[in-house]
Amino acid sequence: MESLIALIILVATEAGIPPNFALAVAICEGNDLNHLAVSKRNRDGSVDRGIFQLNSYVYPNVNWSDPETNIRLGIYHLRRLIEMDCHITYWDVAVSYNAGHLYMLNKTSPPQSSVDYANRVMQAYTDLSNGYVNPVIKFYRGRYR
Repeated sequence: MESLIALIILVATEAGIPPNFALAVAICEGNDLNHLAVSKRNRDGSVDRGIFQLNSYVYPNVNWSDPETNIRLGIYHLRRLIEMDCHITYWDVAVSYNAGHLYMLNKTSPPQSSVDYANRVMQAYTDLSNGYVNPVIKFYRGRYR
């Protein structure tokens, strides 16, 4: 698991995203950094997979057994959301990551579940940035779920 955290930090740094933000998103996805995690079916029949819970409809031809692929795609997706509008906050990015990028494009009110998710991400990001959290221990305790 430490190697996955190190990879998230490395890829986020390469992408110009604060590593603690990328790690906060991965932790808040609630799958214990399991690269083989699969969600329940979404309304459109797709599933969310891996550490960053990426949608199988958006990323149809992915080797989900490779954790590096999921990490790189998840961080690429975060980077794309950040680049969509340079005046947004990381909270907005977290909402869009959870609710879908159409929230950011339409600037509509996000679902409460996405607001709650973004609040958890920002709390984890703050805690990680302030050095208050050992993520390997804390996310197992469910603090950010």
